[in-house]
Amino acid sequence: MGKELWESLESNIDLILSHPNGWEGREQAFLRKSVVRAGVFAEEEARSHVSFVTEGEATLGFCVTNTNSGELLKVVFSLFNPKGVF
Repeated sequence: MGKELWESLESNIDLILSHPNGWEGREQAFLRKSVVRAGVFAEEEARSHVSFVTEGEATLGFCVTNTNSGELLKVVFSLFNPKGVF
């Protein structure tokens, strides 16, 4: 059942990995290749289905969506992010 479930969902899954703030393209390429080697996605699928956020971005996202201070953080963040992208 696990294999059939994965196969029915795999085209709709995006994998978002967090990494240390200082990591950039080289380290992200290593992580993406590791996902391919683990058999999670084929190489061509990994390009469009594997994304990255820094630990700082992941922490802020968690706080905004999962804590009582989330509403306050959204207000403060919108002041510094006029495009409203988050």
